[in-house]
Amino acid sequence: MTSIVRQLAILVLLGGGAATAQDSPEQEKPFEVFAGYSYLHEDGHNFNGWTGTFVAEINKWFGLAADFDGHYRSATEEGAHVSEHEHGFTFGPHVSFHNKRRVTPFAFALFGGAHASASVDGHTASTTGFAMNLGGGLDVRLNEWIDARIVQVDAAYTRFDGNGTTSPRVSAGLVFHFGK
Repeated sequence: MTSIVRQLAILVLLGGGAATAQDSPEQEKPFEVFAGYSYLHEDGHNFNGWTGTFVAEINKWFGLAADFDGHYRSATEEGAHVSEHEHGFTFGPHVSFHNKRRVTPFAFALFGGAHASASVDGHTASTTGFAMNLGGGLDVRLNEWIDARIVQVDAAYTRFDGNGTTSPRVSAGLVFHFGK
């Protein structure tokens, strides 16, 4: 699975280079980077963390995205200290509905992998599996170079050791635009 994810990452990065060569004159910022806070509710537990997304725009409405996230929780359950970490790495199409207004809705379908680890009183187990994020959100223009991502909502699907689960992931933060 890891080699497939590496190949997808390379494909997305190479696609970003191709996007630069195919820019239309009206496209001013062919790259965007999102960084922000992320909340995940999985299997009845609340995880807090971060998410970061790189989008290489191929044209004004379509781009290729690479999304990375990390979610964490610590708790005491039945007298034992439990610590869980989950990191995702997904890639795929990203559609933005740019218009003359300050608000930009967007949607995406991203596929890749996730790595989860859990520690109970110092005994750790980990696994890697398939991940998929389907969702979208709203960006509000702050200035020429920065948007505020007011909300991003995903259906975050993971499949570890033959067991799949779909969980809501909600994120917010800043989007930085780069290019010409």
